[in-house]
Amino acid sequence: MMPKMRKFQFAGIMVVMSTALAGCTVDELIPDPPGWNDPDWITEYHNFTLEDSNNSTLPIIVLGSNDTMFELLSVNIQMNETATNISYPNIKGYVVQDGIMFRSGYAPNFGNVTLHLVEMKGYDYNCTVVYREWDGGPYE
Repeated sequence: MMPKMRKFQFAGIMVVMSTALAGCTVDELIPDPPGWNDPDWITEYHNFTLEDSNNSTLPIIVLGSNDTMFELLSVNIQMNETATNISYPNIKGYVVQDGIMFRSGYAPNFGNVTLHLVEMKGYDYNCTVVYREWDGGPYE
C-alpha cells in the first residue's frame, strides 16, 4: 500500500501530464507522406428523358471504377414532366454498391457504384452527382 502522500503526488503528476498531452493528436505525431493530397471532387451531370412508351427503360448510370474506393458527397435529382407541368425539384438520390444503398460517404467496398433512380415514364431527369475516387496512392 502507498502512503496517502504518495497517492496525492501520483494523482498530481497524472493531472499535470494529462493536461500537457491534451493538445497532442496522432495526426500531429505522424506526418503525411510527401505529395499526399486528397483527390479532386468530380461532378457528373446526367440529363435524359424517359419516354412514355412500353419500350423505354431507365439508363444504367455507373460511377467510379473497379479498382478505386468511391466517396460520395451528394446526389441531386430533379424530375420534370412537361405535359402537365409537374416537377419534383431537388430529390436526394442514392447510389448502390453490392445491394447497399447510401447517399453520402464511402462505398462499402472497392469498385464502382450505380445511380439508383425511380422509374417515372414521361419525365425529364436532371441528375447531378459529386464524388471522388481514392486509389491508395499519392495525389499531386
